[in-house]
Amino acid sequence: MSLSPHRNFLRWPVGLLFLLAVATGTSAARPEIFPGLGKKWHYYHSPHFEMYSESSDYESREVLGHMELLRAVFLDSFKLTARVAQPVTIFYFDSNRDFHGYWPPEYAQNANLAGFCENQTDRTVISLAPTDGDAGRRTVYHEYIHYLFRIAELTPPPWYNEGMAELFSTLEEDYGEVIMGLPIESSILELRQKELIPLGQLFAITHDSAVFKDSDHAGLFYAESWAFLHYCYYGLAGLPRDRLEQFRRLAGQGQTPDHPELLRQACRELLGYDYPQLEEKLKRYIVAGHFNQNKLARPRTEDPGTYLVRPVPPGEMLVRLAELSCRITRGGLARLTLLRAQDKNPADARLREVLGNDAWLDGDRELARERWNQAIDLGSTNPAIYRELGELEAERWLGQFDVYFRLPEKEVTLLRTLLQRSIDCAPAQSSAYEIMAWVEATAAKPSLANINLVQRHLGTLNDQPHTLLALAWSWARLKDRAAALQMLDQVDRLQPSVRVAQVASIIRATLENNAGPVAVIPTAKTGAK
Repeated sequence: MSLSPHRNFLRWPVGLLFLLAVATGTSAARPEIFPGLGKKWHYYHSPHFEMYSESSDYESREVLGHMELLRAVFLDSFKLTARVAQPVTIFYFDSNRDFHGYWPPEYAQNANLAGFCENQTDRTVISLAPTDGDAGRRTVYHEYIHYLFRIAELTPPPWYNEGMAELFSTLEEDYGEVIMGLPIESSILELRQKELIPLGQLFAITHDSAVFKDSDHAGLFYAESWAFLHYCYYGLAGLPRDRLEQFRRLAGQGQTPDHPELLRQACRELLGYDYPQLEEKLKRYIVAGHFNQNKLARPRTEDPGTYLVRPVPPGEMLVRLAELSCRITRGGLARLTLLRAQDKNPADARLREVLGNDAWLDGDRELARERWNQAIDLGSTNPAIYRELGELEAERWLGQFDVYFRLPEKEVTLLRTLLQRSIDCAPAQSSAYEIMAWVEATAAKPSLANINLVQRHLGTLNDQPHTLLALAWSWARLKDRAAALQMLDQVDRLQPSVRVAQVASIIRATLENNAGPVAVIPTAKTGAK
């Protein structure tokens, strides 16, 4: 449900508040504009996070240390790599009043909300309320797991994504060890009070399914997804670890909802039971209430005592809280404050990044592109900006396959620069290499060095068939018929989609000097796979 955001400053004339925010040298009125602005803030920096905190030094370092630990445990557990680079900013409040001033509108009726995590184009933002309980930590841990899946370039099906997020949300540290698998009492209660969703239906649920529009049913979906994974990891006695890992890898593939027979077969062959037997065992597991846990050796992370810290001046905090408000509550005053700050600080690249994201959220891609280009001109070091701009430029120019199309030289230069910078920041990613292949396929003078660079990383890319097409066309344009045919043969072995197969046939016909009328076919980078 989308509700109007709660904003304390709505009681005051917007023009007056704007003047107070950007023109007043004192901070007396500022807390009424952006909650928390009158407090003392400190900036912390750990290996993978930055934090603006109102809270004590001990609590701030503890929160950052827990987030670093969660990241390490998740990536280590699944042997994953952070393939996409994106900065993360945490706002840690010392009062619920301040925290509530930045609530996402869709959470307005959730009085128990103690934290949230928003993944946006240029950075991810986490906001935390002061709490001694587990609610805030679990909420943020859950959402941060979705972020980790994303930077690992994985798109698991919804049940697996939500179930794993819930499973890791209960992570705790105990005397140098990590405890996994602690029970979630609210989920257990929900599961005991309701009829379970049949597993075949659970696994087939997509983000478009009606279950996500039904809050009661959605609660059951989250709870059962968690319970099933908990049962697989901690309740299936005697299951060899390698079989569980094989099942996990297959279940986590984003294509499984489109091929339900594969997951059912995996349940039979790897877990040892078909759906009816698994459903019965899951019911008994929930009713019995014996939820085992596992202790892991704590992965090495940097000592929280070494994290950098500095006090934040009121003027800087005004801009950061305006940024938070602009991102989350989408407030007009916050946007005006950022625009005025941009006028006063024309060399501040981060302001262009934030305002570019604001334009993106408004659906104005051209304005987002303009502002992100300005950020790059000002020396932005945010890797997400290079990635997003590269994808935007690719969408503008590389939306279809036409053997006669040549990318303008200016765009070739721009895209090569953006993609290389993106690769420098995140060399394990897929997107930049995939786009680079099409840049070279359509450039007036393809770069052999870039073609070879893409080919060296081909085995790690997510969209290999589409990338192979670009490589085939690049080699064809360089008059290396044998190399082009080799790429096309690899496409055929990967059982490509209809559109990829159509483009492959055009390239083959062109190589055989028998192209005939050239079809113009959408390419996968703009969503046509």
